[in-house]
Amino acid sequence: MIKDAVMEKAIDLAEKCRYAEAIELFEVGDSYREEPVATSYYALCVAAVREDYDEALELCAHAAKRELYNPVIYLNAGRIFLAKGRKDLAVKAFTKGLRIDRKHPAILREVRMLGVRRRPPLPFLPRGNPINKYLGLISYRLTRMKQAGSGR
Repeated sequence: MIKDAVMEKAIDLAEKCRYAEAIELFEVGDSYREEPVATSYYALCVAAVREDYDEALELCAHAAKRELYNPVIYLNAGRIFLAKGRKDLAVKAFTKGLRIDRKHPAILREVRMLGVRRRPPLPFLPRGNPINKYLGLISYRLTRMKQAGSGR
């Protein structure tokens, strides 16, 4: 629970993608350092405004150490990884967040926008293996046929 009204306003601005305004509020007295969730939103702003992804990820890692079971921290870490161009690490961060809260709406929205792939049919084989490719294609087509048959 965020106690500081300034921090709440800064988080609200960050959630609305108004990062430059949010970062100014976060830096008033550096009080974002007291709250792990606020730290993760500040990190998101640092990534968006200053494009300092390494500092942003360090801030998120620090926040995650302090509040390990908060999916919002992993949501923001995933967003920073996306901004850095590391979709693979973003997916891992979102997955960690979903392990904490399977129905977290913001993380689910990010995952849907990414179009995360299903697991390969035979996980012990590489995704690009022809057997996995064809089994995956067959599975996908069967799923679509079932959906079409049920009126979806």
